[in-house]
Amino acid sequence: PVRTSHPVRSSRAVRTCVRLCAGTYDLRVCCNGVLSGLVTVTCMCGFVDPWAAVVCSGIAGATYTGMSALLLRCGIDDPLDSSAVHLGNGLLGSLMLAFVAKPEHVRALTGSSCGGVLYSSTGWLQ
Repeated sequence: PVRTSHPVRSSRAVRTCVRLCAGTYDLRVCCNGVLSGLVTVTCMCGFVDPWAAVVCSGIAGATYTGMSALLLRCGIDDPLDSSAVHLGNGLLGSLMLAFVAKPEHVRALTGSSCGGVLYSSTGWLQ
């Protein structure tokens, strides 16, 4: 529960701060910020420590903002921003896992002894 509840707060806080700095507040956008954190953490929750889940979800709030703006700029009509939430943050979660996966958690769940780049002394050469 810690790996999914704290990150949601982090993502919501980042997303709300971004919107308040722009001068508006929208409940739909706040809820999408929460979903962004959940989408990002879902693929990595078994492999990372709680601190990494919070950091990645904070980044998810900003990723949702950027992805939503990109879809609008490309002329893609997505009234609920579900593409921005799921595509952008699904990719983010998968990519961030390569950096923050803790080797002990990976070993316990898969039997493999690899981990993320942050835990490796050799970088990508594991």
